[in-house]
Parts: sequence; C-alpha cells; structure tokens
Amino acid sequence: MEQAQIKSLLQSKIFGHASAQIYNAYSQHILKRLADCHTAGLGMHLYRCASCRHQHHQYHSCGNRHCPNWGGLKREQWLQDRMSELLPTTYFHLVFTLLFEASTYTIRKLGMDAKYMGGTPGIVSILHTNGQDLTFHPHVHCIVTGGGLSS
Repeated sequence: MEQAQIKSLLQSKIFGHASAQIYNAYSQHILKRLADCHTAGLGMHLYRCASCRHQHHQYHSCGNRHCPNWGGLKREQWLQDRMSELLPTTYFHLVFTLLFEASTYTIRKLGMDAKYMGGTPGIVSILHTNGQDLTFHPHVHCIVTGGGLSS
C-alpha cells in the first residue's frame, strides 16, 4: 500500500469516524473536509503535458487551519509573519477557563505586584468555546508579555 493510500485511509478513519455525528453541524462539516483533504472528495486538477501527453492529477486541499496536511504550513507562515511585530521581551501563553474580565483582572493584579513584574503587562486574549475534542469547553487563551509598563 502506498504512503498516500495509508494517509487517506487514516484520514477517513479518524476524521470520518461515526462518533463525529454527535457534534454540531459546523464541527461535522470541518471533520468531513479534513477527512476528504487531498482526496477525490474535494476534487482535483488534471495536468497533461502537451508534448508527451503524460497526465498527473493534484487533489485539492481542505484549506482548514486544523488540517495536519495543510494547516500547519499556514500556521507556521502566520507565526513567522508576526515575529517582526513582537516587543523585545519574553512572552507567556496562559489559559483560563474563566472569561475575559476575570483573566485580565488576575494578570494585571499579579503584574502590578513588584514580586512578579511591577508593571502593567501587554495582554492579547482569545475566546475558545470548544476543547480539542470539540466538546463545549469555554476558556480564554492569553498571550502575556514578560515585561510591562511602570510609572
């Protein structure tokens, strides 16, 4: 069995598993696209050499950020593009199951304490409503600077 066939089989078994039917319609749609990525399920382009008439097909990608075939490259490019925008300090990734107000209060309160930082940190917060297994699990991810502004 070819590597591409093995990959396709694993995709269909993992993302196309019957348990996906318990998820909401949006999640089911994403899982279906992931299962069909780089297969005939999403269509293909056919390339043919005008001289020798050799043919080659290229399956379409799902283009989803969660895709192990495609999303990793897009995510990595996005990260590299953001590197030039960072301040010259360390950063920390924090996750709160409480929401924005409580997480911001906690980070600012600890940041202002001279024992930790003694300044106001920079905070970027993002709400996630599902866990990695797509179950309902609201939580906030925070990117926090390792340094802050002080008087």
